[in-house]
Amino acid sequence: ASEQEIEAYYKANQAQYSGSESRVISQAVVQDKRQADGIAARARGGAAFAAAAAPAGLSAEDVSVGPQTQAEFANLAGDQLAAAAFRAAKGSIVGPVKSDLGWHVIKIDDVRAASGKSLAQARGEIAELLTTNKRKEALTDLITRIEDSVADGASFAEAVASAKLTVTTTPPINSGGSTRADANYKFPADQQPVLQAGFGMEADSDPEVVTLPNEAGFALVAVDRVIEAAPAP
Repeated sequence: ASEQEIEAYYKANQAQYSGSESRVISQAVVQDKRQADGIAARARGGAAFAAAAAPAGLSAEDVSVGPQTQAEFANLAGDQLAAAAFRAAKGSIVGPVKSDLGWHVIKIDDVRAASGKSLAQARGEIAELLTTNKRKEALTDLITRIEDSVADGASFAEAVASAKLTVTTTPPINSGGSTRADANYKFPADQQPVLQAGFGMEADSDPEVVTLPNEAGFALVAVDRVIEAAPAP
């Protein structure tokens, strides 16, 4: 990945890397304006927020909201109250403010700064992501070119030469992947799709691109020659 590509990705995903400020919020919601005024007055007078809300029948669990981004709190209490809450300083009492849910009084218990990443901090992970994506795209393009060339009549030798692929030729093997020529030989277990494809072909079949398991890549497969069944010597 080039430096320009890294910077462009960072800018395009600024929301992801900049992070969002969050606030620890306590909130009391009541239906009566006088109750809300009383909660706000007691909280501004120095009472703990849970104690200020207790006369309205609210418990500590009822008023604890916890850490919220502005977007999260807007989903909970509406855009108007969220905007007011995120304008207020730490320790402030906001409200009473009316919404469809009732009268809200909130306290800003804490303000937590955005924990984003600078371009310098994010450069490594962005470079790795972009490089991985470029490799996948390049591999997809290569496979497409190989398949197109085979469809146009290219032989196995022509296809691998054009794509600069390394060719591995097995000894004469049976469908289980073993050979009489070498008792210790065993076809690689992670390339079983290659073995299956090979034994599904004839000697004059077109080469076939096979997908390897566990995202290990691809193989171009062809039959070099077919040795007909015969009694063992």
